[in-house]
Amino acid sequence: MNVLKALGAEVGYLGERVFAGAFPQAARGEAVAVLLEGLYSAGRVAPRGNSLPRERGDGVYSRHVSTAWPVHKSWYVPVVDWGEPAVYIDPPRGLVKYVGRDLEGSYAYLLEIGLGELRKYVMDGAPPTYLRGLEGFSMSEVEAASVLYRRLEGGGGEFVAEVVETLREVDFLVVEGDEVYHVEVKTTSSPHENKLRKKRLLLQKRQWVLGKLGLRPALAVVVPRENWEVEIWIERG
Repeated sequence: MNVLKALGAEVGYLGERVFAGAFPQAARGEAVAVLLEGLYSAGRVAPRGNSLPRERGDGVYSRHVSTAWPVHKSWYVPVVDWGEPAVYIDPPRGLVKYVGRDLEGSYAYLLEIGLGELRKYVMDGAPPTYLRGLEGFSMSEVEAASVLYRRLEGGGGEFVAEVVETLREVDFLVVEGDEVYHVEVKTTSSPHENKLRKKRLLLQKRQWVLGKLGLRPALAVVVPRENWEVEIWIERG
């Protein structure tokens, strides 16, 4: 049986699973992007109030907070969850009901608190009070976000936005001592030069941004065999 034909569109997912199994310290690029954006945004929200929101009613409610990049409104959402204030990380679509704009500034105040808790958790390991959703991140992802945040400190908003958007497209980040690699996974039964060229070009494009933070590119090639064994090799930049 040909593994690639049997898996079809799922073959890319297989390659990523194989790589994650071989490198348990691997961190998902998009997960690190979410954490990094929150870390950078902490302390940059300008709340107009000093009290927590108290919406009434059953369900999860929020109000639109007026803020500027790099706060990602769909990634960090201040809510009242059945009467209790909280900040959700990337809540499922449809979970939160918006009931207007945050005119009093109470949701911005809650968002500021939640982002501050994120920074304390990532940098110092302090457990949060209002922030929800950290269980969705591995310790490797937390570590990678911490390392990149230290390298990113002092960067302007446009550069931060570029880094975050680039990280969202990265398959994995691997921290090895002082080195951090951004990894692209290619799954193929015939790893010929022409098949790998496109992935190398993609890594070069990302390196133009991520290299400014000291990251290095790495191509992980996963080769399924007909006996269901899998070969993996790494090409580091």
